[in-house]
Amino acid sequence: MNDTTATPKVEAPSIGSSAMLVELQVSQWTGRKKDKTASVEVTDQNWAEKGTASVNKKLLGNCDELTAIHKFTANSRNIHYKSTMPWSDTGMRLLPTAQYFKYHQQMTD
Repeated sequence: MNDTTATPKVEAPSIGSSAMLVELQVSQWTGRKKDKTASVEVTDQNWAEKGTASVNKKLLGNCDELTAIHKFTANSRNIHYKSTMPWSDTGMRLLPTAQYFKYHQQMTD
């Protein structure tokens, strides 16, 4: 006898088998330093309230190598954010397992 009222069994993959958590931590030297004397001068010259102006100087001037490093870092972050989805406030992001090899290739290139 066939029971036509039985609920069909549906199997769906779990999130644990379909995705993984990834985190990217990148730091870089900015090559800038606050010039306290110039900050005070700008504030005084413009009759501004103390502490409202902040002047930074580039320690290496217009350094093409440092600019290239900054672009590389920004590109790495963009790839990471485009390939993953937000997961937690601590920086962890969700990466579908199907996208892992593409993500790994892009990040190691």
